[in-house]
Amino acid sequence: VAEPNWAPVQVYIDEDTVWHKLNDEILASDDTDEEKKRRLDEVRGPHPEIEDALGAAAAIARLDGAHEKTADAADFLIRHPLGAPGMEEAQLLGFATLEKHVPDYDEWPLMLMNLDFYNQPGENGEIEAVFERTSKVHADPVVRGTARYYIASRLQRQANEVLADTATRIANREQAIEVATGLSLGVEDRELVKRARFDKDGNQIPFQKLGDAEANLLYNLKNLTVGATIPVASAKRLDGIEESLEAYQGQTVLIDFWATWCGPCVKSLPKLNEIAAELPEDRFEILSISADKELGEVLEFQQDTPMPWANWYVGPKGEILRRWNIRAFPTYILVDGEGTIMARTNVLNDAFESLIRDTTCGKLGTAGASC
Repeated sequence: VAEPNWAPVQVYIDEDTVWHKLNDEILASDDTDEEKKRRLDEVRGPHPEIEDALGAAAAIARLDGAHEKTADAADFLIRHPLGAPGMEEAQLLGFATLEKHVPDYDEWPLMLMNLDFYNQPGENGEIEAVFERTSKVHADPVVRGTARYYIASRLQRQANEVLADTATRIANREQAIEVATGLSLGVEDRELVKRARFDKDGNQIPFQKLGDAEANLLYNLKNLTVGATIPVASAKRLDGIEESLEAYQGQTVLIDFWATWCGPCVKSLPKLNEIAAELPEDRFEILSISADKELGEVLEFQQDTPMPWANWYVGPKGEILRRWNIRAFPTYILVDGEGTIMARTNVLNDAFESLIRDTTCGKLGTAGASC
């Protein structure tokens, strides 16, 4: 049984800080990939083990507020255990400790962000209960609004989950809209703490204001989530001609946000070619939208790797990327012939492939069917 001793926690924090600093320096260097790998193995080495530190922090948290490091221990249990055995239990203990002994902790929004980032929505009812409780009973309206934001965004992710039935996904979307509406009331100009992002010079990009975050979330829930009608959008094809989504009205369209530098995007191309060849052109189309820095990179790539379907180029700062909240590549959005969004996902797996075929062909859309 671990002792309630802060020392092993501090040792881990110090070692983890040094490890990440080395890791970032090596990856940002001008070394060859081979040299980077050597330095990662020999200079940086494996990540420090966290088990002793987690045990010590948990022992402190269980002292019912008697230890001077109670708040720090709870913070550590929430913020640090990504991938560690017992991660969910550690985070739940951290939140229970803060709720009971440090209800005015000034890092609550950051703790909620970590809870959201580390845990997939809908998999643990106790995790979801933390967000729900915080959204209703916390004294700080910024914290309550932040909790509501994460509840709604988690429901949105569940609404877009391909494995769930359509009725459940649409119900999740409707609930998310209800939760998101008014979440920033009275605190519109306060920041929403999310994962930090940095510009090319290493400076942190300012967080969204809660009012803007609410507006963007509601826009995405109402227009870009399963059950919504896809908004009108247009961009230039690779040949420079402006084109609108309306050009594909009546067809099932798989919108594929990608880039040549995106490994998973490139890896999925054989499967996309297979799907495109299998399904009839008059009923199905793929629309790949490139976020590459230069159009020439896309044109050069396609000389050796053909993508024989519709292609748009919007660049890394295209308005559609911002407006549609495209944060990861690939991002796939499946739209049926009436313009209704059927799925939004980052993975081209068997379930999603089946949905593509069923949306195009009905239940005839089994492997090999040409409907």
